[in-house]
Amino acid sequence: AVSYRIEYVNTLDVTNLNPRTYTVNDEVTFAALPDLPTRRFTGWTPAGIVRGTTGDLVVTGNWSRIKVQPIDNDPSGKDWYVGDTYEWQIDTPVTEGGTQLVLSAWSVWNYTNLNVIASGTNSNVRFELENEGPYGIETVWQTNYWLEVSANGPGHVEGATSGWYAAGSEHSVHAQADDGAKVASYVSTVRVKSMNKQDTTLDVTFVVNRPSTFAVGFGLASYVVTFDLGEHGTRTGGGELSQTVAHGGAAVAPTVAADEGWTFDGWDCEFADVRGDLTVTARYSAVSYSIEYVNTQGVTNLNPRTYTVNDELTFAALPDLPTQ
Repeated sequence: AVSYRIEYVNTLDVTNLNPRTYTVNDEVTFAALPDLPTRRFTGWTPAGIVRGTTGDLVVTGNWSRIKVQPIDNDPSGKDWYVGDTYEWQIDTPVTEGGTQLVLSAWSVWNYTNLNVIASGTNSNVRFELENEGPYGIETVWQTNYWLEVSANGPGHVEGATSGWYAAGSEHSVHAQADDGAKVASYVSTVRVKSMNKQDTTLDVTFVVNRPSTFAVGFGLASYVVTFDLGEHGTRTGGGELSQTVAHGGAAVAPTVAADEGWTFDGWDCEFADVRGDLTVTARYSAVSYSIEYVNTQGVTNLNPRTYTVNDELTFAALPDLPTQ
């Protein structure tokens, strides 16, 4: 019988033990080739030789790619095959309002081998699909919250500034009023751990556990100016005896009526540029009255010629005259 040649193509260099020749008397079923790591053998075309066939033959091997089982947490929705290089550029950070999610780490599990085959901290997930899997991608995200820090008025804030902060992180703010100013108000939505508030400073330690604001308002300091009229006058108008004056401002002097026998001479200090609590005291002087002596018969009189409301006098007697 004539021997015909069999040529095998698309064997992907796999060892092929099938016959290389046949005769008209042969009936052959071609044996399957072993699978490759990335390809599965699906059969030959033709699948065999029927008795009575003549002529040289070309037999083609058929292969299919090995599909990977669905990958847990894979957002692509595509089919993956053994031998592929899986890549996923993770969208990070993800921001919604005052909340931000930032990728901190990822890892890839091959559940067949129960081991981690790739991991990283950047946003590019990349690994080789070694077998059918299954695989799973695990991601770890950090939650950040927006903190808005502001200062209004004559002062400034040190420490934490406006920005994103990790959930649960602890921070501090020191608010300092300018010279002549004070801490007038503050508004906070953070969880305060400690606070120390003075007239000109505010120190706060807090935890960021949600989108938060911390606003400090500064205003000019104010002082109490007290006008002390003393015992020799009364207020008849003008400024009040007790006034609240802003830093650097001027108090308004009361109008003073001196008691009878006294003259109002003004105040003991200036109050046009107030920079602290102040007591202003009225100054008075006693009116000097004249004493006129009559019927002294020309005798020398050493008694005083004036007096004030504060004096209490007993006039000294004049010496006798020869006839008086």
